[in-house]
Amino acid sequence: MKKAALITGALIFLASVASARGAIYPAPRAAREEVPQPVLITPNSDTVNLFGLKELVFKWSRHEKARPFRRYYDFRLYKGRVTLESTLIFKKQVPPNQWELSLPVNMFENNQAYTWTMRQVYDEGRKSRFSYQAFTVTK
Repeated sequence: MKKAALITGALIFLASVASARGAIYPAPRAAREEVPQPVLITPNSDTVNLFGLKELVFKWSRHEKARPFRRYYDFRLYKGRVTLESTLIFKKQVPPNQWELSLPVNMFENNQAYTWTMRQVYDEGRKSRFSYQAFTVTK
């Protein structure tokens, strides 16, 4: 009787260790492979001077991880420092091999704050968290 209880206890222990390591019930693929957030390169300061410019160029980092599986970058521009649907003024799905986007200066008002966000979207609907940067325009 003690031998059977000992064997049963050992089997339960081994099953719990294997389960914790994902051998029996592996985590979904999306949970195992986190999609990295883009690193925003420019504009990356609190104030952006647009005097004499025709376009404002937004640039972000090139991520090497799983590049062939990236479907697009999700770019969004909000008027103000709050990222709500009601403050969204521009949205674009940027191709996976493009790392900058230019917008005409006439989209921006003097002394107005804006926030831009970017995330990566991979296959199977996997998405990174948003990276964001707020800035105020001067002309």
